[in-house]
Amino acid sequence: MQVPMCQGRCESEPSVVLRGDLLVTQKNNCCRTRSSVNKRVTLQCSDLTARSFSYQHVTGCDCKACDPLP
Repeated sequence: MQVPMCQGRCESEPSVVLRGDLLVTQKNNCCRTRSSVNKRVTLQCSDLTARSFSYQHVTGCDCKACDPLP
């Protein structure tokens, strides 16, 4: 079963700040989920039992600010 997902990086935006010193920073954007719908699927297990699961099915992606690294 294939599940669509948003992944990867988008274009980055450099910015220059002048506050006594010259500071050049770069704002990174990442591909994020813009929209999704809740779907239900029934999967057959190796022991031949069937189990139902629900998941968020991605229907659209967008470039948004990346989460900061810990």
